[in-house]
Amino acid sequence: MLTEEQIQHLYKFCVRHYVRYYDVQVELVDHLANSIEERMAANPTCSFERALNDVYRGFGIMGFSKVVFERTSAESKKYNTRNFQIFKSYFTVPKIVLTLLIYLSLCTPVFLSNNPEMVYLIYCLATMVFGIIFSFFFFRKYKKPKKELLMINAWRGLFGTFGLLLQLPNFYFNFLRKAFNITITPLHPVNFLIVFICVVLVVACLAGYETYKSTYNEAKKNYPLAFTDKT
Repeated sequence: MLTEEQIQHLYKFCVRHYVRYYDVQVELVDHLANSIEERMAANPTCSFERALNDVYRGFGIMGFSKVVFERTSAESKKYNTRNFQIFKSYFTVPKIVLTLLIYLSLCTPVFLSNNPEMVYLIYCLATMVFGIIFSFFFFRKYKKPKKELLMINAWRGLFGTFGLLLQLPNFYFNFLRKAFNITITPLHPVNFLIVFICVVLVVACLAGYETYKSTYNEAKKNYPLAFTDKT
């Protein structure tokens, strides 16, 4: 059985070999510790350092890089799958009711207004302000862990969809009006398309929030030491 000092040495060993994510370190330390204990039990004259070096050589010329790459790919796939499942849930019962309410609430000003252009501009500006305010409170609630976690870093950015939403004026002013010389009246079919895009982006933001929240809580449960100042 390895001592606490030897276990901490394994963590430092991982850091020296460019494994900066704490959750990957935990996995590697567990593997290293088990392999070292087996070697030392099979050969009582084998020292801890010798066993460690022998086990590390077994990872090949790339060292821990392959493990980190595989874990990164797996966490990214897991995160994207979870995010997509949550996104799809907004188009199924019972969440589709909320999606429809969002759609109707965005449609109404467009169809009642004599100036859809101004409505789209207000949507974009309001979204930008909302994104700034929401991100401020979001990151105050979900504070960054003391130690880097790959499962959280797999997140691609909750508010990237706000940037997409801000491109709607370009879609309207440059593409529809100039390329096709379309004059969009309040009841023009294109309005349905633009509002639908708005709804998809809003839903994507909501799904992104839920995905990050569940991933963050899972990380906090599985790796509590990553959220404290303790080693």
